[in-house]
Amino acid sequence: MLTIRILSIFIISFFTLEFSASSQSNTYVIFGNPDATPIYVCIDSDIGIELRVCSFDTAAFIHIPLASNDSIIVSRDGVEFNYPLTEWDDVRFLNPDPDSPIPGYTNQSVLGFCDIYGGPNPLLIPGGDTVLIADYFMHTTGDTAYLYSLVCPFMEGYNPANGGIIFGSGGVINPPPIPTFSCLFFVDYYPGDANGDGLVNGLDVVFLVSYFRGSGPTPAPMLAADANGDCMVNGVDVVYLVAYFKGGPEPFYGDCY
Repeated sequence: MLTIRILSIFIISFFTLEFSASSQSNTYVIFGNPDATPIYVCIDSDIGIELRVCSFDTAAFIHIPLASNDSIIVSRDGVEFNYPLTEWDDVRFLNPDPDSPIPGYTNQSVLGFCDIYGGPNPLLIPGGDTVLIADYFMHTTGDTAYLYSLVCPFMEGYNPANGGIIFGSGGVINPPPIPTFSCLFFVDYYPGDANGDGLVNGLDVVFLVSYFRGSGPTPAPMLAADANGDCMVNGVDVVYLVAYFKGGPEPFYGDCY
């Protein structure tokens, strides 16, 4: 009788320690910039929010919900997937869930299964690195009251059928990942759009060259002509735009505010 009680206590203690050790998540789900810096966006525009995972765990199935404030994000328009999700048997963007997880927020979820038909598809194995796996697409408010202000419209979402964030493999659900979110900073220009027509093309190069020669108008706002994100407007931006049109990196917002 004593032996049985000691054995029972040992087994209970063992599984308690096992559960406690495994309940500490080492997985991060990153919505937006990897360093959580603000994302510069325009009023009434289509935007993409990058989805990254940093983990030492392996995933064969995921559910990653993102909720956003309805007063800031007016539509949720789908997801573009990256490798290895593009090779999975079933990965999709679920229909948005209004008033979830709280009133005034709408959830949008990514749900994926690596292998449900028996094929040897690649697992999601970050190996401790930060991996870009998808982009959420959405549209921002047209309310100009938000111009040149920082807003934080995102939180962990919830889907009625699948719950919160799930990152699992081999029949085991890993401890819930830790989410991080970037905020949005609203501006009224696109980087590289020097002439303010809402497009970035060769006309912006002509506009900038005329401005530097003193024969053309000043970009308005000035930072719209800052194609390389260094918060200055000079000849380097012309060179950057020309390189972009030849296949170089696209113009981007500098952290100028």
